[in-house]
Amino acid sequence: MHYLYDNTFEGFLNCYYEHLFLVPCSGIFKKETYQISLLNPYKEIKTDSDQADKMFDVIKRKLSRETLMNIFYCFLSDHQSKEEWIFQYLNLGFQMGRDFNQYHTHKAVLPLLQVVRKVKMESHRYLGYVRFTALGSSLYSSIHPTYNVLPIIADHFSNRFKSESFILHDKNRNMAVVSDRGNYILCPFKQEISLDLKEHDIYESLWRTYFHTVGIEGRKNEKLQQNFVPLKYRKDLLEFNLHSDI
Repeated sequence: MHYLYDNTFEGFLNCYYEHLFLVPCSGIFKKETYQISLLNPYKEIKTDSDQADKMFDVIKRKLSRETLMNIFYCFLSDHQSKEEWIFQYLNLGFQMGRDFNQYHTHKAVLPLLQVVRKVKMESHRYLGYVRFTALGSSLYSSIHPTYNVLPIIADHFSNRFKSESFILHDKNRNMAVVSDRGNYILCPFKQEISLDLKEHDIYESLWRTYFHTVGIEGRKNEKLQQNFVPLKYRKDLLEFNLHSDI
């Protein structure tokens, strides 16, 4: 039996609840990409917030908060194998108990921990790689993350800019954090924002001035610079999109 869900974390938890407490299944799959086969019966599991909360609490209580965070970060990786990895990881956890995370090289643990490490690293980097620019009375920034880091970094920026309204736009997923004075939502955001970088606002000017001031031409080391700020992040960083007239 295969269980199908709606590609939300809550939906996945619903499927695992069904698997753990009702009828065991052999795998959990996204409904929108599932390939129907005569050999494998399937069932669509409706997303129920209350049931998802129960599964959330069971994982936290019987396994650990670390396990809960690991499956959440793995889910945010958007990796094509994320469902299989989380499914096998949780199965092992409920078989072996709380100490199963110590088996780092186990085939049901290793791939999940590897992708979790990458998601954590990228989310941490974006805490320092977001540059806001003025957009009317609000602030705006676009990013192009490999992983779905907005749910991880949203609290940080909402708390940091409690007196501001801002949009933090993940262009790879057409999603955004829309925050107004400390309160925010995550929502679809397909609108294309056009920013004329020739019209410098105070935030752009501050970053550009800082970048020029601390830079010493004779000690310029682009290879070392790439180690600290990889090329993939630079198109969203104001200091790497300098105009010749500045």
